[in-house]
Amino acid sequence: MRPMVTVQCWTGAQTRALRQAMRLTIRAFAERLGVDTRTITKWEARGHTITLLPDTQALMDTALSRAPDDVKIRVTQAVDSAGQKPAAASPSKSLKTSHTIAQWSHHSITLVAQQITGEDLSTTRRDTLAAGPSAALAGAALTEPLQHWLLPINQDVEVATSESGFSPTELASLEELVGQFRDWAKNGHGMLVRKAVVAQLNDVTDRLREVSPGPATWPVFRVAAELAEVVASILWAHSLHRSAQRYYVLSVQLAKLANDDGHAAIVLADLARQCYGLGHPQEGLEIVALAQYGSRKTATARLRSMLATREAGGYALLGESQAVHRAVGRAEEYFADGPSDDDHRRFQHLDAAGFAALIGEHYRELARHEPRWAGKAHEYLQEALRHPSEEPRFHAQDLIVVARTHLISAEPEHACELVHQAIPLAQPWANGIVGIKLGKFHQEAARYADIPVVGDTRDLIHELTSANRWWVQG
Repeated sequence: MRPMVTVQCWTGAQTRALRQAMRLTIRAFAERLGVDTRTITKWEARGHTITLLPDTQALMDTALSRAPDDVKIRVTQAVDSAGQKPAAASPSKSLKTSHTIAQWSHHSITLVAQQITGEDLSTTRRDTLAAGPSAALAGAALTEPLQHWLLPINQDVEVATSESGFSPTELASLEELVGQFRDWAKNGHGMLVRKAVVAQLNDVTDRLREVSPGPATWPVFRVAAELAEVVASILWAHSLHRSAQRYYVLSVQLAKLANDDGHAAIVLADLARQCYGLGHPQEGLEIVALAQYGSRKTATARLRSMLATREAGGYALLGESQAVHRAVGRAEEYFADGPSDDDHRRFQHLDAAGFAALIGEHYRELARHEPRWAGKAHEYLQEALRHPSEEPRFHAQDLIVVARTHLISAEPEHACELVHQAIPLAQPWANGIVGIKLGKFHQEAARYADIPVVGDTRDLIHELTSANRWWVQG
């Protein structure tokens, strides 16, 4: 006998129950229903507090009626076990066993910041590197907790004061220190200063435990969010992905307390990039959709453009050319609107050449699925090289991306010529993102290793990046 399942009133919570019962990602579920991914994200984030419109209720009824019996059974079990709105787990209890937060609040976020940084400070740099990369989160375990960013902060406790406790001079010094830490990290010295950044974050969040988020304290919470972002970027560059994820998520949470949706969206874009690198483009696209929806009211044109290019990158990994074109088109439209005084610091030096390099890299990735797109990648990348960045680090990255495109076009000798141009520029940043890109060239050129110039180039890359044993293999 076929199970009879009905849902009297579809809410965001029941929508999530159906999607999970169908074993679908948010993106796949949205495609099945014919709605936007960001709409599903919004419904699920609001849970029992949102009731779907009548037309959408009918859409969900149809999806449920057409579902296999095993899906209907799982939906029934989920709805019956949930009953009314599930009670949120006690933050203090859940945080004893993991660093996830069932419901975001000032208390739970600052508490988890203290726990993460405290554990990190008790671990030596040698032990951190010796432990190597641990398994990163993927799927719902990563994406669903982030949806709390869309919800108001839960006012779970009374805090002592609405004043920050940081003088203007101290705040200015902290902001300057964050900039110095960031410079060290991007120059490849991140692991040398990681403990100093973590210690500073530990101290700031400890003082913020008794401070209420508000206009007077937002700047300090923003500093804390930036410190967490710096730690995450250092760990990501050293392939310590699970630890990087913890700090990326913490940075988003602290940005929520800082009322800074722009910073949170940028960190989410970084987290999506990490998902792409780990071979999880679906999760990355879900996180990009979350960033786009959550920052829709405040995002500048530059931020919208960056998020669109990150979306294009996910679709390129999946080989979905039409979706790449659409995302690139939006990115170019937003970029053409020009910079704004409200732009995040990350966009202050992004010019047309740098933007072309980003787009070219996505078409290069698409060309791995269909080599005919290598020409499109060359078109954008040559535009970037015609106007090289004044920063050697960025110019080196562009040269390496073009070289990797020539590998796709079966032009290994030309690719190696470009890498040899990049290496003198890359040496100061070999322990950072430039080293990662060189490592990817090293791996992709392996099939041409019997060509002398390719073998020599791979040996040179291996020697240059040997300190980063996770990046260059084989």
